[in-house]
Amino acid sequence: MKGKIKSKKTKKFIFTLIERAKSHDIMTLASSLSYYFLSAAIPMLLVLLNLVTKYMKGNEDVIVEFIELLPETIRGVILMLVKSIINSSSVSTLSTITLIFALWSASKGVSKIILAINVAYGLEDDHSMIKNKIFGFLYTFILIFILIFLFLLRIYSNGILNLIENVLQLVNSSFSLEKFTWLINLVSGILPPIILILGLSLLYKCAPYNNSIKISFKDAFVGSISTTIMITITSFAYSFFLNNMSNMSVIYGALAGIIALLVWMLLFSLTIILGAEIIAAYMKTKNKFTGLN
Repeated sequence: MKGKIKSKKTKKFIFTLIERAKSHDIMTLASSLSYYFLSAAIPMLLVLLNLVTKYMKGNEDVIVEFIELLPETIRGVILMLVKSIINSSSVSTLSTITLIFALWSASKGVSKIILAINVAYGLEDDHSMIKNKIFGFLYTFILIFILIFLFLLRIYSNGILNLIENVLQLVNSSFSLEKFTWLINLVSGILPPIILILGLSLLYKCAPYNNSIKISFKDAFVGSISTTIMITITSFAYSFFLNNMSNMSVIYGALAGIIALLVWMLLFSLTIILGAEIIAAYMKTKNKFTGLN
């Protein structure tokens, strides 16, 4: 009996998700969002590089290490941009006005992400323009904070581990972290996805414009886990396609990297929107809320 009920709920969830994806035309929405992602990424990269070169001088390579996780074709385009900015003598001496403008440009892209999530939820914008800007700036700062945290963790991870080892050796002089290398590698591997899941959960929970609608952290968590899994699978599959099957460089020549980046942005945008659609479909299936169109 329970199995039949579960099967019915699963079918209802899948049907609801497909219907929502069709009615909201998520491909068009993702295409629009990918443009704003790109327009937000460059000024945000400028702000991050400014912070890294000013306050973490000598550790600029940590950004390159993160970029190297991307597919090879895309990596080349972004690395070229990053290296040209790092090698520029003006990157660490940008004026406050320039940084504010870069943050404002980045926040416009983040605001569009929030708008796309609300469209996926089936909600209309009932916020003022000022409120939307404040939310955009707030989420931009949160995103920058998360990225800086990951950079700091990467830079000072060895120092933190040495400190932990020294403290534990006060209790047991024969203690060595070398025995726990597998655990350290495991934590290093799962920490970035955990941070991504928590960041997306916060975004999905706090994004709704309509104050009468409450997305629980559990519901947001379901969507963020789904999105993280989709991002991981999509990135791996796209990377495999570019490296082994694609003849994009033959067709597009020097533009291959840019085309690959645009397609990757589109796929990334699609997963973000699908995550919001999954939350709405999940809530509909559970009859938690009937107002999500």
